Amino acid sequence: AGNEDNGVVGSNLSLSQLYKAHRELFGNITNEICPIKDMIVDTKQQVSIQCHPDDEYGMKHDNSLGKPERLLIISVEPGSKMEFGHNAKNKEELRKMVYSGEWDKLLRYEYPKEGDFIYVPSGIMHAVGKGIVLFEVSRNADLTHRLDDYDRVDKNGNKRQLNIEKSLDILEA
Repeated sequence: AGNEDNGVVGSNLSLSQLYKAHRELFGNITNEICPIKDMIVDTKQQVSIQCHPDDEYGMKHDNSLGKPERLLIISVEPGSKMEFGHNAKNKEELRKMVYSGEWDKLLRYEYPKEGDFIYVPSGIMHAVGKGIVLFEVSRNADLTHRLDDYDRVDKNGNKRQLNIEKSLDILEA
């Protein structure tokens, strides 16, 4: 299960806890863990360049289901963009461009508009740019494999972990 569980208004339960305690409320869903999470994302800075595995890869390498996402764009500052996909012709070129940091050449850019609904399937390199507010619905899994995080650090001053080799395994070329 993911670490970003949703609270349920009017109760002291998270969505995962409610799912576990009252499965009857969720119809015929048979998953052992709560299958969804949602969140509002307000990008004050560029989000890491990342990808998510499919179910098969996630179970084999991370003991978790994959993480497809759906994004509803709420607002966009002028000039804000998203990275979605890449321009590499094959795996060798993808590997070379990632390790040499040729992001401007590698990444494909999209310019979302308010009201756009974007499906981000597993295996797609993507990042949300600064100045975008969106509503994300995804599987309740913490399977984000980062290719680049702009040398940012966590609250303890450590650079966040990159997962370049797993990402290269997952990405289509």
